[in-house]
Amino acid sequence: PEEVAAAAGIITARYRAPALIAAWCGLRWGQLGELRRRDISDNAETICVERGFEHDGGCRIDTPKSGKARVVVVPPHIRADLKHHLDVHAADDPEALLLTGRAACGHISASTFRKAWHEALKGTGCQRVRLHDLRHYAGVMTVRTGATLSENMSRLGHATAAASLI
Repeated sequence: PEEVAAAAGIITARYRAPALIAAWCGLRWGQLGELRRRDISDNAETICVERGFEHDGGCRIDTPKSGKARVVVVPPHIRADLKHHLDVHAADDPEALLLTGRAACGHISASTFRKAWHEALKGTGCQRVRLHDLRHYAGVMTVRTGATLSENMSRLGHATAAASLI
């Protein structure tokens, strides 16, 4: 947790909340990049994960990998960061993306975010952590709070216990 907090403290301001969401809520990159203002509850207590995107062969928006939408509770210690992000870095339109980029469909590229994340890690002296590793971190932290396997599966959108046990 200290290393995640340190990296989030260094990363470019517009990427702070998304990095914290990745680390503490366990969204896949495509789900994180497709989050829109309307997906965040008014008090930033929950995130509704209904879609994901990928850019292989053009921009494609689809349901999450599991095929099912889910609601993820945002840990209290990152809610202020999420509210600040909405106030400062996201347009007021309910359809506005939390992370905007230069792709024709408005998405940020994974490489752009990844570069900022790795620069932040370097600044903390932490080892290189892949973006997807934050999803695993979120799963471990959820279990450490006492969540059952079933609860962790639901939070991460896993269809099988084997996926959640990774």
